[in-house]
Amino acid sequence: MRRYVENVPPSLTQKELHDRAYALLYRVLQDEWDIALPVVEKTPLGKPYLKGENMPHISLSHTKGIVCCAVSRKNVGIDAEYPRRVRGSAAERVCTPAELRDIQSSPNPAARFLAYWTLKESISKCRGTGLSESFQNYEITFQNGMPHLNGYTLFFEQYGVHYIKGMVGKVTPEAGKLKVQASDLLENRQLHIDADMVVLAAAIEPDKSARPLATMLTASMDTNDFFTEAHPKLRPVESPTAGVFLSGMCQGPKDIPETVAQASAAAAKVIGLLCKDSLTCNPCVAQPDEMMCNGCSNCEKVCPYGAITYIDKEFRGPNRTTLVRRVAQVNPAVCQGCGACTVACMSGAMDLKGFSNRQIMAEVDAICR
Repeated sequence: MRRYVENVPPSLTQKELHDRAYALLYRVLQDEWDIALPVVEKTPLGKPYLKGENMPHISLSHTKGIVCCAVSRKNVGIDAEYPRRVRGSAAERVCTPAELRDIQSSPNPAARFLAYWTLKESISKCRGTGLSESFQNYEITFQNGMPHLNGYTLFFEQYGVHYIKGMVGKVTPEAGKLKVQASDLLENRQLHIDADMVVLAAAIEPDKSARPLATMLTASMDTNDFFTEAHPKLRPVESPTAGVFLSGMCQGPKDIPETVAQASAAAAKVIGLLCKDSLTCNPCVAQPDEMMCNGCSNCEKVCPYGAITYIDKEFRGPNRTTLVRRVAQVNPAVCQGCGACTVACMSGAMDLKGFSNRQIMAEVDAICR
């Protein structure tokens, strides 16, 4: 890994600093890496990379008076910050409790915080996540004045472990080795790796309690016993059952950023419900005609939401007698208006509000006239 720093006038604007940083990178790539016409593109998360096969990894940064870049054959990140006063709330959002204690005990808390900030932003640039990932996921300790990233330093530096966020397309044996064809999702490029051994990830399957839980909540599941959402695009964190929200690996294998984003969306949905004084229900719900209901329980069996129950109700009979009949009762707060009960009802006692048989036939007659 090589890093390059250039001093620039402190009066330059952000755009001018940006242009000077890229000018430094192009000059370095041409003079020291023999890349005549480098083409820099960016991943969806904003990480710059060089377009083409077998290109080195790059990273850039700029601040008041300085532009810099780093070029390496492995993932790399670089950051530079101008010394300035920092608010305490910023440190609480970025640093872990142990790091906050170290900053508070430091003779120069502002400089100590900037050291943590530049290190963590360099790590996020190296990983390609940028500011989309919380900096509190990385905890840094200083040992003999040298920073160490807990849980990562040993593997990266001592054992040379190289992490790539990607998808493997094919593994084929070739000349006594395993040829791995994959795609780097962060840098949007194809990879061809010669490996001595390929270890497959352990399979993920739902817990055995998932099926009973889905039955209790009347939630839908797929053939692998993972929970399914109401709509993959319009309602990705909602189940078909009102008030039940999904997040994380209950829907299938997910990585940490996707799980956190989905959990945040589910929490926002819940907050949107709890902050209201009253809830608006679907007006199109099932409505039984008690005089026609014969208590067969067909509608109760087919209801996917458990909205239908049966009660014993008294009716006035002939000669002032009282009859007790078993009739259906619908909970309008639970019913989603799917219409399954209206089809299953043999006596025709079940209708949807606003879509009764009489109303539908009247619409058909009006259209056919």
